[in-house]
Amino acid sequence: MAIASEQSLSSASLRLRTNVRRLLTWRHVTAAIPLIVLGLAILADHQIYTVYRFDTAVHGDAEGYYAYLPSYLIYHDVSLSTVIQRHVIPAYSALGHQPPAYFGFFRQVNGNWLDRYGIGVAVLVLPFFVVGHVIALASHMKANGYSDPELYAAAAATIACLCAGLLALRAVLQRWCADWAVAVTLVAVTFGTSLFNFATWDPVNSHAYSFFAFALLLLATLRWYERPRSWPRALLVGALCGLIVDIRPTDALLLIALPLLQVGSMAAFRARLRLFAQHRLRLAAVAGAALLAFLPQSIVWHIATGHWVAQPYQGAVFDFTHPALLDSLFAFRPHGLLPYAPVLLFSFAGLIWAWFRRRDIALPVTAAFLPFWYLTSAWYDWSFSDGFGQRAFIDILPLLALPMAFFFTSLRGRVARLATVAVAGLFTAVTCALMLGYWQYRISGEGIDPPGYVAILAHPHRLLGPPEFPSWLLPTIPPDKR
Repeated sequence: MAIASEQSLSSASLRLRTNVRRLLTWRHVTAAIPLIVLGLAILADHQIYTVYRFDTAVHGDAEGYYAYLPSYLIYHDVSLSTVIQRHVIPAYSALGHQPPAYFGFFRQVNGNWLDRYGIGVAVLVLPFFVVGHVIALASHMKANGYSDPELYAAAAATIACLCAGLLALRAVLQRWCADWAVAVTLVAVTFGTSLFNFATWDPVNSHAYSFFAFALLLLATLRWYERPRSWPRALLVGALCGLIVDIRPTDALLLIALPLLQVGSMAAFRARLRLFAQHRLRLAAVAGAALLAFLPQSIVWHIATGHWVAQPYQGAVFDFTHPALLDSLFAFRPHGLLPYAPVLLFSFAGLIWAWFRRRDIALPVTAAFLPFWYLTSAWYDWSFSDGFGQRAFIDILPLLALPMAFFFTSLRGRVARLATVAVAGLFTAVTCALMLGYWQYRISGEGIDPPGYVAILAHPHRLLGPPEFPSWLLPTIPPDKR
């Protein structure tokens, strides 16, 4: 009897260990990462808006991205004048006079305002905004587009897009790379770059939404290539292409990668051309869906300017003869890419290695990255001013994740893998420390010089202290929080 009981317990213990091992496979870990990011983003939002800043999730550039929703849906004012006069100007009066142009609004000769920022973010926030608006109405709040439920809904939209983008990126990376490498890459991309910052500290900005849309587009394109006869898949690819341009027009350069996905040789390139030739109607459907998805942005421009295509960044120019190529990657102040996201060194190392081993990864990434890097570096404000890190490169992170995950996958031997993951973890911790320093105002929106950079990393315990509010911000902070 006792022996039977011991055997039963031993069998139950074995079954439990087996089930735990099944649950803790790397494939399950990669699936859990977006959920973990969701929880951490919610906690970070609470910390940010109770300790570090006392405005709302809609601030700065986000005013321009968000303004379409209250203007069109609540005030029925396509000129944007009502939102500018009732909200934007009064909201920042404590900081002195801030002209509408500071938030991206430019008055046109017809009296309407041209919004510098694309309508794509508003399109993605729309379902959440509607829910927040209904909650505000049901709670008898002033549902003017800027009530707490509506603003919380906008912040929730950003976090949801981040997590959905990670799920899509996971599915893309799994087509090439080992599950453990995918898990490390997802963590590195989220916390080792400025992506997490722009989903929490600066939500309702474009970058987390661009990350989501491009990751989803990569997945949709790969799935269409797997079933090229599918009309729904072709239409989805086209709609996402248009959406990406709606969010940030310059991100149209990212679309260069799409025809080259999984192409690593001349034979594969010819096969891709044959596929396009065999499915000309579906390729036309992709183009048609893209134009249809871009139509709302064109209509917005026409309302504001009378032209179907406009230059929304009035007074801003590219200097194509003097691009800041090296500064955009290596500068500390203003902020370049790698000092604030050193983990991306693995992306560039993986890209070099992929040219020798996996050109089906190297070709699409290189073809999109080089013109994107050049255009970003040629912008008159190549650091993209106020923010954490070189935020423009968030948009191309789904592509840069491919060579990073490939680099991790190509490692041989447990020691090499553990050492590399440890270094990637250290680089990710550096970015997290710098991000916390930015949240505490120890790093300005223009970056920090090398001595200050080293000082922050040499004394991480100081990051646990209270924020160091700059003097210009004090008028906006409640007295008990200063």
